[in-house]
Amino acid sequence: NHGTEAGGVTVVIDPVDYSRVLADIDVVHSSEATLEIPEVLRPITALGTPTAEHMVAFSDYVDLEAPPPSNPYERPQDMLFLVNGQAYDMERVDIEGRLGEVEEWTVINASAMGMEHPFHIHGGHFQVVERNFNGETTPEPFLAWRDTINIKAGESVTLRMRIDEPGLRMFHCH
Repeated sequence: NHGTEAGGVTVVIDPVDYSRVLADIDVVHSSEATLEIPEVLRPITALGTPTAEHMVAFSDYVDLEAPPPSNPYERPQDMLFLVNGQAYDMERVDIEGRLGEVEEWTVINASAMGMEHPFHIHGGHFQVVERNFNGETTPEPFLAWRDTINIKAGESVTLRMRIDEPGLRMFHCH
C-alpha cells in the first residue's frame, strides 16, 4: 500500500493480489494407464451425397460519410451486417431443410470492409468440405464436426450438415 496526494486528500491504493488458488489438481498415475494419444480419437464418417444445396452470403456496409455515434461503445447506425442481402429478422425463415437429409451449404464472405465472418449455427453441426479463396479451391485437410468456422473476406466455404432433430435453427456471423 502507498498513499498519494490528490487535491489535499490522501488516497490509499491496494495492489492486486494474484496469488489466489483457482484449482487443486491431483494427478494419479497407474501402471495400467497409457499416456499415448490414440491415432484416431473417435471415428467420423463423412456425410454422404447432399439432397439439397443452399447459399448463404454474409456482407457488411458502412457509410463512411456518416457522423460517428456519440457513444464510442455503440455500433454506428449506418453500419449494416447482412445475410443474403437482408438485415436480421427473428420472424423470417431463410432456409427450410428436411429432417435427416444431407444438405450442402456454400457460405460466402462478401465483406466490403474486409472483415472476417465466423459462421455459426445453433442446434447442429457440420463438416467442412472445401474452401475457395482467390479462385483457388482447397479441400479441408481433416474431417471434423464443427458448429463455427471462420471465413476470410472474399472466401467461400462448402460444408455439409444433416439436421437430426426437428425445430428452428439460427445461423449467424459471430
